Amino acid sequence: MTELFYYAYWNGSALYDVFSAVAAFFGTGEFSRLSSLIVLAGLVIVVAFGAIKNQGRGVISFAAAAVFVWFILIVPKASVVIYDVRAETTHVVDNVPIGIAFPASLVNRAGYFLATTYEAAFSPVDVARFTRFGAVYPERLLEALAATGPVTRKTREALKTVIEGCILPETLTDSAKARTLTQSATLWETVTQDGWVNPARRVVLTDKGVLSCPKAVSELTRLFDAEELPALKRVLGAKLAPQANDPASYLAVSLPQAESLLYGLSRTMDESLRQSVLLATIPQAASTFTARADAPAALAVALSRAQGNLAGEINYRTMALIARDALPKIRNAVEFVVIALFPVLALLALASGAACATLLRGYVSLLLTVQLWPAVASVVNHLMVAADTGPFGALAREFGGNTLASLALIRETGATSQAIAGALMCMVPVITYALVRAGDVAVSSLVSGLMAPAQSAAASQGSRLAAGNLEQGN
Repeated sequence: MTELFYYAYWNGSALYDVFSAVAAFFGTGEFSRLSSLIVLAGLVIVVAFGAIKNQGRGVISFAAAAVFVWFILIVPKASVVIYDVRAETTHVVDNVPIGIAFPASLVNRAGYFLATTYEAAFSPVDVARFTRFGAVYPERLLEALAATGPVTRKTREALKTVIEGCILPETLTDSAKARTLTQSATLWETVTQDGWVNPARRVVLTDKGVLSCPKAVSELTRLFDAEELPALKRVLGAKLAPQANDPASYLAVSLPQAESLLYGLSRTMDESLRQSVLLATIPQAASTFTARADAPAALAVALSRAQGNLAGEINYRTMALIARDALPKIRNAVEFVVIALFPVLALLALASGAACATLLRGYVSLLLTVQLWPAVASVVNHLMVAADTGPFGALAREFGGNTLASLALIRETGATSQAIAGALMCMVPVITYALVRAGDVAVSSLVSGLMAPAQSAAASQGSRLAAGNLEQGN
């Protein structure tokens, strides 16, 4: 049996289900009886009208179309080999009618070829490839890394105790250490080196009792290596690649590449995770450490600083969430429905006579539109990732890497890039359909309708938040 390949993007199991359902549908005797009834009824109608009009050409075209649909599109079968390029899984479905297997495989492989060719020409590393990792993945990865603190309870408590009892007091009494802490690109190595914490200070760690600061730092290091790092890898892997067979390995490949691409840094995944945990934890600990003195002032400064950029960002951030979460699901759902409706198309084609050519053309256009999304999205993704390498690299060079001093600037840069990429990604369905249908605007109205509620809500919320109208719990 002929094998035809089909590339999936995180939806390999769903495509296996729908191809299996289509194959099972055509394998039932009920479909054969229904098809025979439709062809017989159509033939009677065509013969009757031909007799009334004294024309036999309609009968010939109807019979020829029915023979073509049945013996060319339905009877021949093929095996569809589905390969998920992101989850790296393979599924095989046998006895799929050639009428869906061949055009679906053809347009799918054409779209995959275009996407991978663009990425081979544009993307310097795998982590920047849309087909493998999704939209603006390097920025999303670094943002998730910066937003994820310690995930185990013991490490979280121990880290808070050590920072507040051993690390921050050193910065209050020694300006050189304070400057080193804010500028260090290797915070873990900085605070754990000999002589950095004061051996005269004591802290209380759970299950360990009272320890001097050097011993507390050593215990924290042991706890981090034994419990926190494995747990952190699982959490981040599940957050960024929930459908991968081994999310931790997925992260181990992508994280060093993302930091090398955007920051120009070369370090192991464990070093990056240690740095990110301290970058997330030290500002929180410092905030609570100093909150007793100037909490109202700190809140006012933070609010005024946030409102300055909120009005311009809120619309784009909403669209970024749509592009990251909704659009891939919409694309996969449309692909699923189009393939699932092939049995209906086959029945309509059997009943349509010569008009089946128009039906088949429209169906192939829908298949091609969906399969061109990854190719166009890969180009948009490259534009955003390439545009970020300059600002991220400049910030990393200016501050010596991702440090406490550069944390806010790097986070804002990444968030803005994701927001703009989201707005551009929302145009991908319109662009692909316009290419296939030579300017038809039907899908443009459809996509505008899908996006209008989010755009309206984002604009409304943005104007209210920028004006300081905050509502919680409503």
